[in-house]
Amino acid sequence: MKKAWLALLVFVLLLVIAWTVWFRHGMQKQESLAARFRAFVQDMFTQPSSHKLDILGTTGTPVVVAYRDDHSHTEILHGTVPTNYTIRFRHRVDVVIKNVGTTNANLGFAIDSRPGSMAFRAAPSPGPGSVVPGSVVYPPFYGYSGYSAGNGWGGGGTVNPDEWPITLPPGMSKREAKRHDFSKEVLRLRVKAGEPFLEQNPSDQKLLAGAGSGYLKLKEYAAAEEMYRRFFATDCKDPTFLNGVVYQYAENGGTNLGRAYELALKARNLAGAWESPLIDDTGAWIQMKRGYYKEALNILARLKFPLPNSSSAGVGEFHLGMAHYMLMEEDAARAAFQKVPQTNPASFEQNEARKCLEMLNLNAQPPTRKVIAKLKARLIEAPDDPVALSRLGNLYELAHATPRRPPEDPLVMKALGVNAYHRGQYSQAIEWLTMSGKSRTTDPDLFLYLGRAQNQLNQTNAHVDSLRKAMALGLKPAQVEEVNNLLAPFRSHPDTVTNIAAGPAWPLPAQIPAGTRTWTWMSVRSTNGGHFVRTNAPAVRH
Repeated sequence: MKKAWLALLVFVLLLVIAWTVWFRHGMQKQESLAARFRAFVQDMFTQPSSHKLDILGTTGTPVVVAYRDDHSHTEILHGTVPTNYTIRFRHRVDVVIKNVGTTNANLGFAIDSRPGSMAFRAAPSPGPGSVVPGSVVYPPFYGYSGYSAGNGWGGGGTVNPDEWPITLPPGMSKREAKRHDFSKEVLRLRVKAGEPFLEQNPSDQKLLAGAGSGYLKLKEYAAAEEMYRRFFATDCKDPTFLNGVVYQYAENGGTNLGRAYELALKARNLAGAWESPLIDDTGAWIQMKRGYYKEALNILARLKFPLPNSSSAGVGEFHLGMAHYMLMEEDAARAAFQKVPQTNPASFEQNEARKCLEMLNLNAQPPTRKVIAKLKARLIEAPDDPVALSRLGNLYELAHATPRRPPEDPLVMKALGVNAYHRGQYSQAIEWLTMSGKSRTTDPDLFLYLGRAQNQLNQTNAHVDSLRKAMALGLKPAQVEEVNNLLAPFRSHPDTVTNIAAGPAWPLPAQIPAGTRTWTWMSVRSTNGGHFVRTNAPAVRH
């Protein structure tokens, strides 16, 4: 018996040793792969190489092609579609194709005939004298390629490695590459590579916007805000580019949303095109993020969907649905969300529309633990989801027809208090919210609702304290404006009230002067993952 136990002990010991050796070997291999990848990428970004620039489009069209490499070296070439040229660059090249023929023609380009590097193909086909601009980031790494079209900055896309050869770091297999996220490392190198050019051209609008966008995606918010502050100080007169920049800034967690709204309005006035729906959509979405939901809905209600020239299907429908959703107009929100196509699993708008529809549909379900857990999970992901909060309170009340004892969960207490406030039961709302606030001490919306309820019952001292606490914790601009108005009578120096307001009204079609020149244009938007929590603090991406 002792021999059996001794043999078992020896076996377990050998197993532990073997596992330890295997684990250390695996860690060393991972570190080695990471080091080789960094060296590989750095080499790609520092050593120019030859590539084939393919000019595509309508056969026989005479064109003039201009390209600029990483060192701002420019070449001007002449030819006829289709044709190709040998060019050298490190990781980025900007290309402009001009139609010098006498008829309309489709025009586009690719690098080394790889479809993943296709930057732009005009539609409708540009006429004589028109140009097709675009940029390519190359080489495309496994699962990553970058491009931009028009005058704005584009974004990365996922490529299928089975369709064409992929450049991989030495020693990295396809299986290993599938688990490796290259995009952040490549983006950081792109941002760093642009710093010398920004030092030489400190007011270059495209360099500032590109650096700001890169820093936001890297979650380096202080650096991003500084780049955008410098961009906002310039006088950009390109409405397409300006619109794209402020949309990206607001979408990726920018904090100066008041200035972003002003510049969106400027872009619209520069274009003089009230029928240009993407600019209207940008202004509405910025107002949504600022908490001005009715103002956003007034803009979105005039638009026709789907939005033309939008690079992501269902963006406008999603924005319209969110405006209704945040105003608790459930039927209208459901109708808008149902029009958002579910064709791209990576689309932020499509994913959020699906999640919001799921919250709307929970109303008809019994208050099971699974349903309650789903609502709580949603509120952790998106704390300002009004439908999920309302459903949580309603389902708890269904499960406890007359709850005599307070629930143990502070989030459920908050949901009950907010629902009581909306029903006009202000005393009950104060009771629930006060109990919840003992645990949820950093929830600005909770103290905002508590202050509102106390104000309804003329509890002056209490409501002033609650509203000031909500302000200190951080509110959306629309809520700050509301609180300032409620607190104004109690301030000893009213002129110290923070100047927060919705901003100038978005112009209606009737306000556009007759004969105003209109523009047609394309704006490229990069849609990235993340939840829709709108806040005046740096957003945390998920």
